[in-house]
Amino acid sequence: MPPINGVDFSKWQAELGSSALPHGLNTFPINQVGRNADYELALCERNCPLFTDLWADALDQTEGKWFGIADKTGSEVSLGILYYYGIEHTCSYIDWAYMSYVDLDEAESFEWIRTNICAGFNQDLNLA
Repeated sequence: MPPINGVDFSKWQAELGSSALPHGLNTFPINQVGRNADYELALCERNCPLFTDLWADALDQTEGKWFGIADKTGSEVSLGILYYYGIEHTCSYIDWAYMSYVDLDEAESFEWIRTNICAGFNQDLNLA
């Protein structure tokens, strides 16, 4: 999406520094990363009762499947992160950090979760 005509994104461009893309493509002042980031635009359990009812079952089934996969292949650190925060919240956080160029402690564990769990989990959840 190109920048909006007539809008000055130089402030955000300056904040991003070397991470800024040419022509301000990643400098829009919008923070919509993860399912719960923007309540006005997101369809989520906080603003749709029908979604709340349908979401709980889909989330439980999908998390159960991916916890099973993680149990068989994950490291102790990766499993600790997943079981402490839950797969949905962990994946939303990892996606935010990845897209925002944030370096995380335990980077190897988070990268394993992102590529081996979150990719499939998000795909399955989108199909639910």
